[in-house]
Amino acid sequence: MRISAPFPETVGLSLVSGRTFTDADGRDTPRVALISESIARRYYGTIDAVGRRLCFSDRFAPDCAVAIVGVVKDVHYASLRESSPFTVYIPILQELRSRGDLLVRTAGDPDVIVGRVLDEVRRFNPEIRVMRTTTLGRLVDESIVQERLLATLSTWFAGVALLLAMIGLYGLTSYAVRQRTNEIGIRMALGASNSSVQWMVLREVLGLTIGGAVVGIPAAIAASRFIHSLLFDVTPTDPAAVAAATLTLIAIALLAAAAPARRAAKVDPVVALRGD
Repeated sequence: MRISAPFPETVGLSLVSGRTFTDADGRDTPRVALISESIARRYYGTIDAVGRRLCFSDRFAPDCAVAIVGVVKDVHYASLRESSPFTVYIPILQELRSRGDLLVRTAGDPDVIVGRVLDEVRRFNPEIRVMRTTTLGRLVDESIVQERLLATLSTWFAGVALLLAMIGLYGLTSYAVRQRTNEIGIRMALGASNSSVQWMVLREVLGLTIGGAVVGIPAAIAASRFIHSLLFDVTPTDPAAVAAATLTLIAIALLAAAAPARRAAKVDPVVALRGD
């Protein structure tokens, strides 16, 4: 990749060791390059590869060796789904081309600054043809359209499934409370408090939910290989994600059982024992 001296600072490319390019790295100076961290680890066995030399091909023949002056962090360029590629950066002043990209970093609205940048480009050279202007955010959005659509659909389906589970658990708990009205009345007649009756109902729902999690989590982990390619910077078995999902299910289950538990605590022992 051909870059200018301000490129690392503009895009936030982190330097691991060595230095970045300067305006002094020109056509009449020794060939230099920056390499990504993955290249340094694989081919030099260390991230401190500054001072080593590499050779792309015979295009710089007879002296094709290029001095490594710095090592930078791996960056995703082609896709967020793919691992960071092995990237070599060379100064644009040492290999000029007729076509390239101009990157501008601004703290303000990018759409406002575009016109000013285009004016400066035309003032510099009216013959330069600008093919397209966009922002880094839009490029990222364009690269994850499919993933975002799948995430949105998955969220809606998950929400519907969660709602159905909540409704089903509410109905099941309400039915169980009605079936045990006499039992609850006896407990309360023998001195059981309202809070103990509520906890009895919630405890049973909590046990049912935890049992479902014990069965469901291994099944979800086993099926996780089917969605691995759709994830970015997170694994299907990420402990934080699994814990968050489990806690959410437990909270929804307790919420669904809250109303039946309150009704159970309000059972009149006399009415329950008479069977009215």
